[in-house]
Amino acid sequence: MSLLTVGEVHPVGLPGLIGAVATAGGTLLLAAGAAVLVACYLADRRITGEPSFVSRFAVRVAGPDGSPIWEPLPFAVVLAGLLLALVGWRAGSAGGPLAGAASLVVALGIAVAVVGGVIASALAHPPVRVVGNAGLDAVSPQLGHPVQAHRVVSRRGRLGAGPVGAVLITGGGALALLAIPVATVWRALQGTAMGSFTPAGGVALAAVGLVSLGVWLLRVEGRRVSASTAGRATRLDVPEVLAATAVLLVLSAMTDAGAPPVAAGLAGVGALAVVRVRTGAGAALAAVVLYVAGRLAAATLALAFGAVLVPLVGQAGLAALAIELVVALVRSVSGPTGRALSSSIS
Repeated sequence: MSLLTVGEVHPVGLPGLIGAVATAGGTLLLAAGAAVLVACYLADRRITGEPSFVSRFAVRVAGPDGSPIWEPLPFAVVLAGLLLALVGWRAGSAGGPLAGAASLVVALGIAVAVVGGVIASALAHPPVRVVGNAGLDAVSPQLGHPVQAHRVVSRRGRLGAGPVGAVLITGGGALALLAIPVATVWRALQGTAMGSFTPAGGVALAAVGLVSLGVWLLRVEGRRVSASTAGRATRLDVPEVLAATAVLLVLSAMTDAGAPPVAAGLAGVGALAVVRVRTGAGAALAAVVLYVAGRLAAATLALAFGAVLVPLVGQAGLAALAIELVVALVRSVSGPTGRALSSSIS
C-alpha cells in the first residue's frame, strides 16, 4: 500500500482511528513536556533568584552590541521550530518515510517555537528576586533590568513593556498544539492525508501563521531597541529577511492544503513589499531565494519529493522583481515628492 499524498482517500477503519488517537495522544504529551520544561525554567529563576543556563546563554548570544537579551536566542529557537514543523508537514502532505510520524514532527516543531516565545517573554520580565540580585550586573545588567520593548503607559502596564511578538508566538503555538490532535483524528475519520483541508487543520495552519508573524514582529522589536540603544540605523538585516521567509513558507503550506492561491499570493506579495521597505535593496529577492531553499531543505530532510516542491515560485520571483522595479521608478521621479518617497523606501 502506497503512502498517502494530497487528495488520496483510504477506507476508514478501526486500526487507522486507533493510530490517529495514539498520534494525538503523543502530540498532547509533547505539549505537556514543553509546558513542564517552561515551568521548571520559570520556577528556577523565581525560587533561586539566579539566572538559568538559558538566561546566561541568551546574554552571550545577544553580545555587547546593544541587542536585547529577549530577542536573538528566542528568535533562533522559534525559526528552528518552524523549520522542523515544515519538515513534518512535508512528510505528511507529500508522503515519505516519515509520513507516519508527520503529526508528531509538526507538533514537536511547534512546541519548540512555543518554548522560544516563552523564553522571550520570561527574559523580558525577570522575577523580583532576579531584579533585586545586584550581583548579576557584573554578568549583564540586562538579566535583572532588561531593555523594554515598549514604553509602559501605566503602573499596571508592566506586561506591556515586553515584546508583543513573543505573545503572538506563544499564543499561536499553543492554539496550534491544541488543533493538531483534533485535525489528526478528523483526518482519520475522513480517510484523508495531512495535506487535505479540514477545519481543524485550517485552524492549526492559521495559528502557525500567527507564530510566523510573531517571530517577524519579535525581530522588528529587537531591531528597534538595538537602534535606540546603540544609535545606529537598522538596514540590511538578514534575520528579518529570514523572518519574512518564514511567513512565505507558512503561506506555501496553506497553499498545499488547498488555500486559494490568489489569497496566499497576495499575502506573500505584501510580505515581500514590507521586507523590501524595511531592509533595503535585494531583500525581496533574497526572501524568495531563501523560500525556495527552505522548501527544498524540508523536502530533503523529509525524504518526500512526490508533490509540488515549491508552489508559486515563479509568481514570487516576478513579484520581487516588480517591487524592485517600482522602487527604481520612484527613485527616478524628479522633484521633492520623488526624493521623499525614495528616501522612505530605500
